[in-house]
Amino acid sequence: MAALNRNSRFPELEKTIRVYFATSLKPELGEFNFEDETLIMFPESGKKILCIYSSFNKQYSKWFWGIPPKYWKREIPFNYLSLIFENKIGGFSYLLLSAKEAHRLIKFCGTDKKGHNKKINMRIYQSDGVPRFQDDKRFDVIKRTKRLYPAKKEN
Repeated sequence: MAALNRNSRFPELEKTIRVYFATSLKPELGEFNFEDETLIMFPESGKKILCIYSSFNKQYSKWFWGIPPKYWKREIPFNYLSLIFENKIGGFSYLLLSAKEAHRLIKFCGTDKKGHNKKINMRIYQSDGVPRFQDDKRFDVIKRTKRLYPAKKEN
């Protein structure tokens, strides 16, 4: 039943969004390529960004991202973690965490049902309507969120 309330995943759209995100960083970090589906390499600057995507789960008012073991079991092999997420009203935004911030957050997160991927959850809390990481409520999600695609205009 929960799957019905989560917006469908579209791998091609997610790939397009990752490319758009990387392209937006070209002025600062230079040309880029993908080491795999989610790890973006910027050879000129020597930076690596793990870039993962989440659609919005309407039933639970949350987003969740899975971090594969190769990115958290040993030393974190990236400089930044980009959490791209679908906005509630359309469009996309992202949070960019340093490796230190990502390591701290990942350390607190649990694993998925199979015990493999670390699961980062960000929820909109009913008490105040503010999105926060479930495992690190002190992180200022609102202040750190940046728009990637503008929201759809409401009619």
